Amino acid sequence: MATTYKIMLMKTIKSFQYCLKTNQTNKRQLEEILFGCNFLYNKLLKDKIKKDEEKTKQLTLSEQSQFTTQLRKENSCLQIINRQILNEVIMRVNKTWTNHLKFKKLGLAKGYPKIKQVNRYNSFVGTNNQNWKLESDKLVLSQSWIKGKGGSEKLTIKVFWSRPIEGDIQTLIIVRKNGRWYANFISEVEIKSRVPTNKYIGMDLNLKKDAFCVLSDGTKFNHPLTHKKNEKKLIKLQQSLSKKQKGSKNRKKAKFLYSKQWEKVKNQQRDTFFKMAQEFEKYDGIAQENLKITNMIKNRSLSKAIFRASWANFTSILARRVEDTGGQVVKVNPYNTTQKCSNCKEITKEKLTLKNRVFYCWNCDFEIDRDINSARNILDKAIENNGFGQNLWRDSNGIATQIE
Repeated sequence: MATTYKIMLMKTIKSFQYCLKTNQTNKRQLEEILFGCNFLYNKLLKDKIKKDEEKTKQLTLSEQSQFTTQLRKENSCLQIINRQILNEVIMRVNKTWTNHLKFKKLGLAKGYPKIKQVNRYNSFVGTNNQNWKLESDKLVLSQSWIKGKGGSEKLTIKVFWSRPIEGDIQTLIIVRKNGRWYANFISEVEIKSRVPTNKYIGMDLNLKKDAFCVLSDGTKFNHPLTHKKNEKKLIKLQQSLSKKQKGSKNRKKAKFLYSKQWEKVKNQQRDTFFKMAQEFEKYDGIAQENLKITNMIKNRSLSKAIFRASWANFTSILARRVEDTGGQVVKVNPYNTTQKCSNCKEITKEKLTLKNRVFYCWNCDFEIDRDINSARNILDKAIENNGFGQNLWRDSNGIATQIE
């Protein structure tokens, strides 16, 4: 009798980013919107700082909205911006202030939130799709004009559709990054879960060239090494930037080239991580270490390598990819996962260092690659803690399956 599986529909939030083909007119119009948003943000933030210094009551959302209306009548830079976009600026200021109060309560806040410069305010949000729409290959934004024409104008921008957009679009975010403009569509997407494979795996992260990620079944993934491959270019651009006079046009140009190269490096790395994460879709569950990366970076000999490895970025991409397809990611305490034998569970008599790449057990004479041994211990910890919520058993090949 053939086994049948019920395909369950799940909903998830996904972001679809597309590059905008902007001309000089489009750039000027978008920069005017950002300038107005930045102006309102700073005005509201200064008001909050002033009231905090004077120990007076902060404005409520309703009062902030009325204050914005008054500012809009007095400042032409706000009159060309749709009111809904300005409301999102109000929410952004309140979120910034709430985070400030949380850090202040923990004793981590150093002064007040900074007033944003024009070149550091790089995005605006539109949640109401009545104020924008898609027409074939173009994005059309509406602008409400109060002064002058008294009607409405539209901002039409061509979009480079690099992939099909999915789901029900909830939010539009326009972003300026390194001289380019992007449209981010936040959509609610229905995803069909795949057929269960009944395979669970453990994963150990490393810094080695040929073992960036090692699985308990012996599978190894190479390190992306995107930073190392581009290191000479980055150094050269950094040296060029440091020689330029502050405030000069040449420094601004050098800074733009440097940030653009960094963006390329990060995009290459993220592309590798996404391709790597696709290989994990054949597993129902993945056990990984709950690493305290902020503490690990304090080790000066490894801080640069750990920072450039972007473990947090990779694990975030992996978790999203696996969970979107109905899988599960479990984090376990990494304590003694390197020093314990995955066969007999005895701790080594002498502590293994980074130079020791082979694990040898003094108790049961078990010999195995240290990274594979760690990955198996991580998987065993997840099973012991009932992290996957099922009765699992790990075989000698390092793959756990459900006990029937």
